[in-house]
Amino acid sequence: MKLIIPGQTPSKKNAKRIVRAKGRMLIISSKLHEEWHKNASQHLETILSKYTPDAIGKVTINYTFYVKDNRRRDVSNMLESINDLLVDCGVLEDDDWKHVRIGSADAEVDKENPRAEVTIKPDRR
Repeated sequence: MKLIIPGQTPSKKNAKRIVRAKGRMLIISSKLHEEWHKNASQHLETILSKYTPDAIGKVTINYTFYVKDNRRRDVSNMLESINDLLVDCGVLEDDDWKHVRIGSADAEVDKENPRAEVTIKPDRR
């Protein structure tokens, strides 16, 4: 299964906010990450409504990130954002080592169409 997730994939862990709720301090994701996650979830919901999963058990995932510019970005942070999105949308049961094998992760610049292309295949090992 190949999924294309539009937009620049933001880091979830490097842009946290501290907020106060019910007298407690909480650390939450940035507004940028929250907005991306919301939009990406809606996009995946539309795609996945037409999809019958064939990957049960452990999967191998290959990631290609098309970033909007040459600014330094940590591929592992973008990968983590994608994996969390896939778990939240029910594509993956979990993103731990028992469920996911990382096949490859790469990044290229595409100023006109930043996105993540994620290929998920049943792990045959």
